[in-house]
This record gives sequence, C-alpha cells and structure tokens, in this order.
Amino acid sequence: MSEVLGASVSTILKAIASWLLARAIGWRYPEAKCRAKISIFASGGGPLFELRSSRSTPALIGLQIAVINSLPFEIDVEIRELEIRYNSQRLAATLNKHVRVAAPGVASVDLGEFNLSEAQRSELCQFGKGGAHLRTTICGTVKSGVRNFELRTDLEMKAMVNCDWKLLV
Repeated sequence: MSEVLGASVSTILKAIASWLLARAIGWRYPEAKCRAKISIFASGGGPLFELRSSRSTPALIGLQIAVINSLPFEIDVEIRELEIRYNSQRLAATLNKHVRVAAPGVASVDLGEFNLSEAQRSELCQFGKGGAHLRTTICGTVKSGVRNFELRTDLEMKAMVNCDWKLLV
C-alpha cells in the first residue's frame, strides 16, 4: 500500500514540476517570440510539374518544406491546409501532415502530390522550360508543452515544368 501511495505522490510531484517548468518557460517565450524563432522554407530538390503524356495523371510533385526550430523546447507542427497559386490557377488541399522538430533542430516533410486537370497541363506546358513561379500558403498549428498557436506562412518558389516538349511545336 505504501509503495503505491509513494508512486502516486512521486507521479503527482513530477507532473507539478513539469507544469511549473512549462509555465516558467512560457513566461519567457510569449507567442510572438515563439513565432520569430520558427522558420519554414522550401526544401528538397524543389517542386516539379510532371506533365508528360506517359504519366496517367499530370501532377505537382516534390513539394517539401523544412521547419527550423530555434526554441529551447521541442515543437510539433501539424499542417492542415495548403494553397498553391500560379498564373491564374489555384490548387488547394486539406492535409494531415505532422512533423516533430527537436529543440533546437530542423525537420522536413513531404507535402504530397497534387493532381492536375488536362486544361492545367496544357496551360503549364505553355510556360516553357523556364518553369512556373508558385505562391504557396501553409496553414496549421504549432504545439508544444509550453505554448500552442496557429501558423500561417507564405512561401515563394519556382517549380520546374516537365512536359512533352515535342508536342508544343
């Protein structure tokens, strides 16, 4: 009985100590300071519009981001929404991507593949080999033992276009 009681008291004391530590760190790291210490960049080889006729469905592939955490505590980033704009087109997706970033540390996440219509394939092939400029908005949540807040960030990147160039002549 006394062992169970001792274990319960120990568990409660550890929980209180963790809560007090999180509150103490939370006072030193208000939301604005936390936001300033988290950066999101495009990473990997870069996005690619894969539009060749040999592919059953044209798609945007290779869209990856890196999350840089300069905070003294670990964070979890949950990405819920993604919007990609290029020329007059808009691609939007609901995502369920999760990345845990060490304190301090860097982690990357692949945002997946986005299928395109035949009309979008045709329009993108007109860009030529120079590629397409993307404006990307990412929405999600940053969670930690210290603070949780909503995240919205805009990224600018260039996507290469892989087309059946012989069909354009």
